[in-house]
Amino acid sequence: MVLMSGDVLDTIGDVLTDSVLLSVVIMVLMSGDALGNVGDVLTGGVLFSEVIMVLMSGAVLDNVGEFLTDCVLLSVVIMVLMSGNVLDNIGDLLTDELLSVVFIVLMSEDVLDNIEDMLTDGVLLSIGIMALMSGDVLDSVGELFNDGLLLSVVIMVLMSGGVLENDRDVLTDGVLLSEVIMELMSGNVLENVEDVLSEGVLLLEVIVILMSGDVLDTVGDVFTDGELLSEVIMVLMSGDVVDTVGDVLTDGMLLSEVIMVLMSGYVLDTFGDVLTDDVLLSVVCMVLMSGEVLDTV
Repeated sequence: MVLMSGDVLDTIGDVLTDSVLLSVVIMVLMSGDALGNVGDVLTGGVLFSEVIMVLMSGAVLDNVGEFLTDCVLLSVVIMVLMSGNVLDNIGDLLTDELLSVVFIVLMSEDVLDNIEDMLTDGVLLSIGIMALMSGDVLDSVGELFNDGLLLSVVIMVLMSGGVLENDRDVLTDGVLLSEVIMELMSGNVLENVEDVLSEGVLLLEVIVILMSGDVLDTVGDVFTDGELLSEVIMVLMSGDVVDTVGDVLTDGMLLSEVIMVLMSGYVLDTFGDVLTDDVLLSVVCMVLMSGEVLDTV
């Protein structure tokens, strides 16, 4: 209030956006043994909640959710933590358990009903990506999906929150996968849902991450696992890319892409293997039959 009366601060929000002032507040609290580490500012649910409440009372934030959706506020917090040697890189915000604390605080304020909302809420996820991009951690929105480390961390966070029981759920959960696809499309990384399957790089990344989590032993498992393949087909169908399950086999482009990816992973030596490999062909038959495309093999 004193600083505001002296025209130093126009609004209470300036206290958080001014790195110098915020750093001083942190230092004072630390000198008084109130905070043992700069990280406590973010990890202490009480302190964090108080900051949010103060900002809201000053009409700076209309909703607690804005704390995360406001790139400026989030960027400043990251910068302050980095200057205090708590974070070595902006990417740590996502890889550090600090993110879990943010989830918990937001959930306690009825902004998020479930940790899963962080990934399924397009706005929150987009803001997170934009904030990381502004810090030169991500060059393109596509890196969120291409970067095995980042995606693995997201999976771990969701699993720790009891949302995902197994790494495979990321691919088998139609809702989660659809959200990821939609986000990538909105970021001009993917022009069409079909690109998820037709773009070798993206598909290979998914395969590699699943393999690293001991879910898939070989690249071939993606095609030979009826459940996984069915999920992919269902997602593509929900996006109006494939009208019927049969289109996956009859669409030359889609089938060619699948073959190319499998070949690049040394699963198939030649195109002929698709028809000559009894195991692969049997799985295709099973999947098509389960989709009522074929009555009998």
